[in-house]
Amino acid sequence: MALSYPDAPTTIRLTLTDKAGFTSIKEFFVPTAVWDPATDLWTAIVAIRDALITQQNLVTNALISSTFITVDQQESVALPTPDCDIWDIANVVVNIAGGQGKRGVLKIPCPVIGIFQGTEGADRNNVDIADADLGTFVDQFQTTGGSFVISDGEFVDDTTPMVAGKRISRKSSRKA
Repeated sequence: MALSYPDAPTTIRLTLTDKAGFTSIKEFFVPTAVWDPATDLWTAIVAIRDALITQQNLVTNALISSTFITVDQQESVALPTPDCDIWDIANVVVNIAGGQGKRGVLKIPCPVIGIFQGTEGADRNNVDIADADLGTFVDQFQTTGGSFVISDGEFVDDTTPMVAGKRISRKSSRKA
């Protein structure tokens, strides 16, 4: 499925820090007329960010302590199936690489029923850690070949990545 870009899909966020350590966040919106995320990839936006930092440094005494680039891609506006509630979460317990028994949790909102042991009763709430799709997802967090780390900058163990998992629900604050 192709993703579309809104008119100003990109935000560059600068965190400015003063002498006391207090921060201010400034957001700058980059329209597609300046940078086309569908073709330029990162080269153009990094150049725009670097120019912004150079110019910002000319007009402020604050330290630019961090930068953050967000590219907003939007899929179709059709809502997902009725069996998807955002407060319904699969909590997958994983082993941390080199953690001597340390564990972490990956949270999957609106989990598909296929990653559970069954469709009814208690099995509907127990994650199937042998599920191939779930395994492929967790591979992205593993030491070997992983692209992402979990919360504390740690990778998931390669040998025994998953321990268990349960369906949980967080409280919804939405009003009917």
